[in-house]
Amino acid sequence: MRSRSLALLIATTATLMLGCGEDSPASDLRPGGTGAPVVSEAPDDGNDETAAPEPDVTSAPEPDQPAPGPAETAAPSPTDPVDDDSSLAPILLGIGLLVLAAVIVGAVVSRRSAPDERGATSPSPAPSPQTALLTNAQWIHDHLTLELLAVPPADALQRWTNERRRLDDVAIGAQQQFANGGGDAWASLSQTMTALANALDTNLRLRAQVPPDQALIQESTAVVNRQRVILIQLVAALWPTATPSPTQR
Repeated sequence: MRSRSLALLIATTATLMLGCGEDSPASDLRPGGTGAPVVSEAPDDGNDETAAPEPDVTSAPEPDQPAPGPAETAAPSPTDPVDDDSSLAPILLGIGLLVLAAVIVGAVVSRRSAPDERGATSPSPAPSPQTALLTNAQWIHDHLTLELLAVPPADALQRWTNERRRLDDVAIGAQQQFANGGGDAWASLSQTMTALANALDTNLRLRAQVPPDQALIQESTAVVNRQRVILIQLVAALWPTATPSPTQR
């Protein structure tokens, strides 16, 4: 506004000077002349109402609508579109890496925990006949006979009915080993097992009688214990001479 006012003031001054030049002689305009009016340029104080043009109302900003500040111009508009593809790409990549890592770890763990197929399919080595006979004979001495002597008569008779065949099998097997040249100890084992079975039969019948004869029961129990001692001595003597299983040779 001030520049436009200055330009209009200069133009008005030039017009006045041209008008004054037409009325006065040219000699009066020379410097040092007498009677020539001196025209001084009025200072631009911005208060000249005649020279100032009317303000442009359309160009002035409305007072109720201030210009946006730097913070307002820099803030993104809520309606601006968001690049969904660029924001979802890292998330999808991370999920894919996690799934791949889980698959790899599961494969490694399952492979380590899986049993060896050769070890799983290979059967356990079967014991030799002599080893099986001695194992059964020692179990009869350590467990079966002690249980039969300790439990009540009714329970002992029921257990004896189910386990009597074990003593018979050991007696028959030991006799076969003697027949095949296994030595006299196998024959003694067969005889001792048969004697022990008969002693247990007698002891259980005496204990089941009503009323029971305690003297006969004690004598029968002593016979059973003597056969047990002979049995464990034979088993200990035969273990070093027992033929190992085919895989142990």
